[in-house]
Amino acid sequence: MNKKYCISIIVFALAFIVGCHAPSQGHLLSEAESFLPSCPDSADARLSTVSVHLLRDEAEKAHYALLRVMTDAILGEVSHNDTLVRRAYHFYHHQSALGQSPDYISIKHFAQSALYMGDWYIEHDSVKLGEDCFRQAIASSEKILDWRMCYLSYARLAEQVQWSDEKEALKLIEKAIEAYDRIKDNASNLVYLLEYAAHYSSQIAYRYDENQYYQQALEYASKAYHLASDSCAMELCNETLVTLADIYWAMGEYSSALDYVRNITIKSLDSEYSQRMNLKIAQYFLSCDSLSKARELFLAPSKIEDMKLRYHYERALAELSIKQKMPGDTILFYTNKAFTSHENVHLDALRAKYDYYQEVLQIEKANEQLLFKNKLRTWIFLGTILLIVITALLVVWLLVVRIRLYRERRKHAVKLRKYDLERSIEERRRSAYELQLLREREQALADGHQKKIATIKHLQNYIIGRTDVTMKLMNESTYVKMTPKEWNDIESLLDEIDNKCISKIRTLHKNISAEDIRLCIMVRLGMSNPAIGAIYGITPSAVQHRKQTLKKKVFGVSDPHLSLNDVIKSL
Repeated sequence: MNKKYCISIIVFALAFIVGCHAPSQGHLLSEAESFLPSCPDSADARLSTVSVHLLRDEAEKAHYALLRVMTDAILGEVSHNDTLVRRAYHFYHHQSALGQSPDYISIKHFAQSALYMGDWYIEHDSVKLGEDCFRQAIASSEKILDWRMCYLSYARLAEQVQWSDEKEALKLIEKAIEAYDRIKDNASNLVYLLEYAAHYSSQIAYRYDENQYYQQALEYASKAYHLASDSCAMELCNETLVTLADIYWAMGEYSSALDYVRNITIKSLDSEYSQRMNLKIAQYFLSCDSLSKARELFLAPSKIEDMKLRYHYERALAELSIKQKMPGDTILFYTNKAFTSHENVHLDALRAKYDYYQEVLQIEKANEQLLFKNKLRTWIFLGTILLIVITALLVVWLLVVRIRLYRERRKHAVKLRKYDLERSIEERRRSAYELQLLREREQALADGHQKKIATIKHLQNYIIGRTDVTMKLMNESTYVKMTPKEWNDIESLLDEIDNKCISKIRTLHKNISAEDIRLCIMVRLGMSNPAIGAIYGITPSAVQHRKQTLKKKVFGVSDPHLSLNDVIKSL
């Protein structure tokens, strides 16, 4: 292929790549991040202009996902799609695990993504995973001294830990208050932290009967109330008054609790917040048997939009009508309304669940289509370039392959001849080696045969030379006294001709007595019970009894069909 032609193709490919390359979206993400703390609406507008399919790499995609999740959370828009928060968390977590995020910004992004990932896990009942994410957020924010993220993470973790360990939750919320004191953020956040601390302290006092925690809870709640009063935030004041009332109620001081409840100010019952607060006040009066006042408060809201809140009101009215012993029609009326509201709440939950799955499905389909289109464009372009390059390389490769095949065939022919020569030499060496092994084996067999013949001849000479010993053993009518040396000689000879059976017995049964060994020797020599009795000076039946005892106690064999000789041979 012409060299100039190849250079032209490469230049064209580079120009095409540069021309088709998407502009960076990084400046839009930076602007959105700068607007986020003070102007979340502006940040949302900037993020809306970002073209997701034009994001260059995983870092930009993760940054966009994190900013989108944070903006939605600040604006109060709950995102049902977990793709964004997962993408941000997994990217920054992977960077942190590989040690690729030592800078402040990367660690901060990981802490933020871990916090929102923990919130998502908690919303979907994955408590353990959520707590792990909160702990990761705490560790990362403490590392870079980001105290705002630190106290938020401590507060979220304490909120989850309270269900299993109230004391640990109290320690965590106290650490959150310490972190808040280092940054002096919005005062309303401190009010919420103090309310949490008061709530956890009262829980500890109530559950573990430790009354000193009630005083601590009152201190936290009072401090929260004064802060809320100074900031002139009516809703916060109402919340703190409810917290104080709850603490006094748990302490058994019901009059003080009602005093705090009466100080709660509700201007109108048009908002959902005021209706919830009114419901809580009415429940206090109901629990104190102030039925008329409770009924007045339960009937106060003219219209309740929230289905779940409406169910609580109607359920309380049904309970109140039963306590006031109203007519059956009235009780049935309120009971039916409560059941209807409950069914509506259930249907609304099912509808929301269906809408959530449909929304997620549509988002996933749109994302998949967008990704597929981008990948298709990229692969078509790369495929065209690759096809041109492959065509050129294929021609060169074919020529190279043909040359290599020719050389390989020549080398292979030379190797075959060399291999045949080496194989013939190796076969000759192997034949000589096998012949030598055969001769050595024949010599070993001959040596063994000679050794056996020598052993037999030695035994014959020994028996001839020991006729008096043999006569003693074969005489079944007289008492024979054998010396230890004679027993040792017989044992040695018996081992040589009987595959060392006596030595095996001594090895396997180290505690066997000399008398039992001699009995085994006589059994292996084939002596009868009367001959053995003549040596021991006992009757043949006693000899049989001694054999059975030896077989059972020493060798552990109780089978009556096996003789002592069979047991010794099986060793």
